[in-house]
Amino acid sequence: MTFDFYTFNSKFSIGEDFIMKNGEVIAEGNVFLFQVLLGYPAYLIVNTKNEFCLPLVVKTEPITSVLPEYEFFDGSQRPHKYLYEVDFIYQKKPRKFNVMAVDAAHARDLIEMNHKKAEFKLIKRIKGEKISC
Repeated sequence: MTFDFYTFNSKFSIGEDFIMKNGEVIAEGNVFLFQVLLGYPAYLIVNTKNEFCLPLVVKTEPITSVLPEYEFFDGSQRPHKYLYEVDFIYQKKPRKFNVMAVDAAHARDLIEMNHKKAEFKLIKRIKGEKISC
């Protein structure tokens, strides 16, 4: 499996045994995808083929674009997401968004990506089944 994701300044390509940043190989070895989640930094653990080298942890900037098929959370692919209703004030105007997120903190972070100085009033999970993308 090979896939791409994007941060504000970079494109990352991930394979089973490599990590590339903007077309340049930055790590080789067995890649474990700990966290690849929209709005959060990616945490990738690379175990090199040399037994004398410690595992390498690659942390990126927050992810701005990734296909839901390739999201990982705590090492699990396609994590279950819930629908959250987020009420906040932005530029003195009340706003209400519905967001799919793994938890309330993730919902808040997704809103803050585009509304940096939002004043949050309420973040509540809408009752119902888990949503898988």
